[in-house]
Amino acid sequence: MWLKTFYFFDARFLLVVFCLLGLWFFWQYVKYKEIKRQAVIFAFLIFLVLFTLSIFLPAWQTYKSFAASDLNRYYLPPYSNYYYQILQRQLTNYFSHILAALIAGLIFWLVKRLTHGLVIDQSDVGLLAFGALVAGWPNLLIFFGLVFLLVIITGLVQLAVIKERSNARFIITPYLPVALILTLFVGNHLSLLIHLEKIRF
Repeated sequence: MWLKTFYFFDARFLLVVFCLLGLWFFWQYVKYKEIKRQAVIFAFLIFLVLFTLSIFLPAWQTYKSFAASDLNRYYLPPYSNYYYQILQRQLTNYFSHILAALIAGLIFWLVKRLTHGLVIDQSDVGLLAFGALVAGWPNLLIFFGLVFLLVIITGLVQLAVIKERSNARFIITPYLPVALILTLFVGNHLSLLIHLEKIRF
């Protein structure tokens, strides 16, 4: 639900930015058969820049707006903590995105280590963590679910067409940017449809 929280930036602009990043990841895989580590780091930096601006610029703008009004200035300290409560909600939401990315990154890094890269590789770990960062809670569940569905459907189609099993590792890398783009478009709707927004920690 994070797109609605960037009230300083137009949500459509952010949607375009992260969809372009997803397409860029997919193009990198098509061209190089891998998604370079530098590309994932660059995407993280883009998000963090927007993250920082979307918190502190609106906070400063709101503060000046309240201070300029004889009525709204009473929402500011020392008269009220209302302004701090608004800022706290924003910071809590954004840090929950970072926490989701850290937990997802740690879990999938452990999966990579325990399986010696037979299931996912390092670029997959970075992309899964980035997807969790962008999607946030609870949309990261939609993101992971879409990755799983895309992998399963493609695997079944390949099995039906080739009609023989392969011992090679099934590569999930190209499905990650596709799942991310789909999550950006339908994640909020699916979360509301299956009531994921009711899950709180």
